[in-house]
Amino acid sequence: MKYLPLCVLLLLLGRHHMYAQADEARLKELRKLAEMQAEETPDGWKKGGGIGFDLAQLAIINPRVGGGSNRLGFGGLGSFFANYKKGRLSWDNSGSFQVSVQRIGSRVQPFEKNIDVLRLGSRLGYRTGNEKLFAAAEATFESLLFKTYEGNILKSDTLPVIARFGSPLRTALSTGINYKPDDRWSIYAAPATMRLIYVADDAIAARNVHGNEEGKNSFLQFGANLNAVYQDKYFEEKMSVKSSLDLFSNYLKDPQRIDVLWQTDIGWELVKNVSLNLHTELFYDYDVRVQYDANKNGIYEDGELARKPSFTEALLIKYNYVF
Repeated sequence: MKYLPLCVLLLLLGRHHMYAQADEARLKELRKLAEMQAEETPDGWKKGGGIGFDLAQLAIINPRVGGGSNRLGFGGLGSFFANYKKGRLSWDNSGSFQVSVQRIGSRVQPFEKNIDVLRLGSRLGYRTGNEKLFAAAEATFESLLFKTYEGNILKSDTLPVIARFGSPLRTALSTGINYKPDDRWSIYAAPATMRLIYVADDAIAARNVHGNEEGKNSFLQFGANLNAVYQDKYFEEKMSVKSSLDLFSNYLKDPQRIDVLWQTDIGWELVKNVSLNLHTELFYDYDVRVQYDANKNGIYEDGELARKPSFTEALLIKYNYVF
């Protein structure tokens, strides 16, 4: 019995030592987990992109009366990114294009352009003391790739050109705050935004249909820009959703009129790196008149223009690759 107090003391010390070892091991696990979380977005470059194609073909030999006409249509959509991160500094670069043409009838019929748009963007950010707030500056560029002739014809020897690369182009420079509460949301508010609509071709500028001021090749604006982006994956990452809403108000002229660009891309993975994508775009700019079927005959005739929203929808197979 005289050794009992000594045994109890040794037992207590042993248990204390075991608990200390367990606490130390748990502490190491927590430190390792924190290091792994910190390495989720490592410094350096991350690049990738996706390309989608659509093809529609119908051939009829000696068609029945009222049976229809031959049709050949094809197009594509591409999106690319190159993002850089080092410490508090981030630099996100993106580019996208969408082109689609079709020909209805025989080979003598010209190809008609369905859509043609090219966009480039670059945003530089520096994280503040708040982990979710970034001081940011952004530059954007938008134009088209191919010539367009009157009637949306892709090629003609007689019709006048109504649009081409650089005519028009829309570019913007802005500074503001970028709020990133998590990996899904990004909200960029820029109270100081300079935007320029420029038409390099004098003959195209004289039409006054691309937003340039009458008698001028350009329209300079200064106002506020708000851009909100949401992206996430669902159904065990089979479905991806990305939606971007861009709003602009011109301080210098009619600030109550808000320009809108709303893009949404929903994709469903078919096999690895290949998905079926639904792409939609809603565009409205009071200064840009769009084609409008005023007499409801189903044809966008020359001179039928109005200040209306423009909506685009595309369904295509897309190949995605991140490298």
